[in-house]
Amino acid sequence: MVWNIVVIYVLSGYNFSSITNLLHQYSLLVYPSQCLLYFLLAISTVSAFDRLNITDASMALRRIVTLDTTALASFLYVSALILSLSQQMTSDRFNWYRSPQDITNITLWPSGSAILTLHPWVVVNLVAAILVGLAWIFLSYQPMLDHTEEAEYGAAMNDVVEPDHQCKA
Repeated sequence: MVWNIVVIYVLSGYNFSSITNLLHQYSLLVYPSQCLLYFLLAISTVSAFDRLNITDASMALRRIVTLDTTALASFLYVSALILSLSQQMTSDRFNWYRSPQDITNITLWPSGSAILTLHPWVVVNLVAAILVGLAWIFLSYQPMLDHTEEAEYGAAMNDVVEPDHQCKA
């Protein structure tokens, strides 16, 4: 997430002075970077929910109500994922950008609309990066807390039959 923000700010220049450079260079990177971003956000969100132990509804609800760090991290990851997905239309427009003289750019990027479209896109991506950073910090408070194994194998582990000591073999 951070690398995406760094690339965007480097390509856009000081105070968005080089918007055409951002449009031209980032149009080649937009789909691979967004796919990687969504993939990593989805994995992080699932991992955060595993730590929340959502299979035990009462415990998960108690953690959410008491604002446990794991519950906050889960909420922040979901928020970042929603914010990132909300910017997909702008990413699609990025992908179609070829050159300032191309006819498709006249309809997708009318003169003067680039700064009006890209400024909110950059801000939303920055906010999503901050949310992911905060979620990671919250999850790092308890790095060993993970309920995946308990949820998956807990029922099978409880079904182990005690050996019968009275039976002679």
